[in-house]
Amino acid sequence: MIREETQFNIAKNLVQFRRANVLQAAVISFLSNILSSAESLHEYTQMFQMMDVTKDGFLTIDEIKKGIEMHHCAMYFEANDWAEVLHSMDADGNGKIDFTEFIAAAYNK
Repeated sequence: MIREETQFNIAKNLVQFRRANVLQAAVISFLSNILSSAESLHEYTQMFQMMDVTKDGFLTIDEIKKGIEMHHCAMYFEANDWAEVLHSMDADGNGKIDFTEFIAAAYNK
């Protein structure tokens, strides 16, 4: 089960991530690969898998939006935030978010 605190932290961090500059994003991405807590990684993995309704290993903006709304965390987002969030998370520019990109954005820095 994903703790409510984790759900809110993920939603808040996704919004704040778009404000990070390129260097910050690179450092955060690196650090996200070495998450210190196995419990945190497990919860983040659960959240990613829950949002990935197509089970293709990637998140679209619609999957992210529905996942955030499902957990009643949409209060952190304004209507125009969604496209910016996807753009800022999409490090390789392929239009979808893989697990590493998700962790880099969602991890509480």
